[in-house]
Amino acid sequence: MQRASWLLAGLLLVVACQPSSSSTEPIHKPYFDVAGLIAQQVGSLSQTKPRLNKATELDETTDQFVETPDAESWEQELKFFAELDLNQSILLDAYHTESSQQGDTTVLRYTPKQTRRSGVQWLEVYTVNDLPQRVAAATRDKNALYRTGRELRLQLEPAGDTVRITDYQITGFQKMILKDSVSYRIEGVVLYQ
Repeated sequence: MQRASWLLAGLLLVVACQPSSSSTEPIHKPYFDVAGLIAQQVGSLSQTKPRLNKATELDETTDQFVETPDAESWEQELKFFAELDLNQSILLDAYHTESSQQGDTTVLRYTPKQTRRSGVQWLEVYTVNDLPQRVAAATRDKNALYRTGRELRLQLEPAGDTVRITDYQITGFQKMILKDSVSYRIEGVVLYQ
């Protein structure tokens, strides 16, 4: 009889640990899903294989080149935009949301409810007919060893019933303790054919 009790307890434990059917339901995301947008764009760019005209500037050194990135390269290229994800559990209810109209464009602006030493300082998403046209943001990171600041802008255009990236720009700086500040600028233009 005791063995049957242990088997029953084990069976109940296994059943209790199984994910419920509601776990397949989409998770509520109170803020615009920037990470989802970037993941969708990386997938699309990986399939269509457009070229990228990229210009970089690191302090006084500049470089410009054209390449055809693969999926991993697109992920790296757009990772700073994916990091704008406000739908992380630690950030839920941490940002004010303001919505305004500029003609047929809806502007969603997210700002922290409390001053943040690190992370997204503000995020703006411009949409037309619920399709994002522009994402702009500023981030900051600060700790005992370094400070960084970054401004980001991503432009998109309609492509059927979705959108595709046309260009992006990232400007920023990094200041490490006991070292000079380093500034940089990255501009990318996606060349579709």
